[in-house]
Amino acid sequence: MLNNKGFTLMEVISAFAVLMIIAAALLPQLSQLRVEQYNLSLERKAVLMLHNELIFQKDTHPASEGLIITEGNFTMNFEYYIDYIEGCTSWRDFRNDKKEVCLYSPR
Repeated sequence: MLNNKGFTLMEVISAFAVLMIIAAALLPQLSQLRVEQYNLSLERKAVLMLHNELIFQKDTHPASEGLIITEGNFTMNFEYYIDYIEGCTSWRDFRNDKKEVCLYSPR
């Protein structure tokens, strides 16, 4: 009579190999996901800073000429038009690509 109460060494090694293949296939996708998460975090921060600064410019600076503000990695540029204020911010993401977002506010 055979004793069939456990796994053989080959079964354990083959199961471990399958798990390692799956992990190796997922690792590049997970690192790409982290990069995209970081880029989205930068974009959220840029839009929030631009929004806050645009509200501040609207309320306190009725200027008619452009204004450039640099905070850390972000550069904000404000242009004043007759009916509205255009605020744009630009920054470099993790891959060193230049990104830009613009918001508008009535005067």
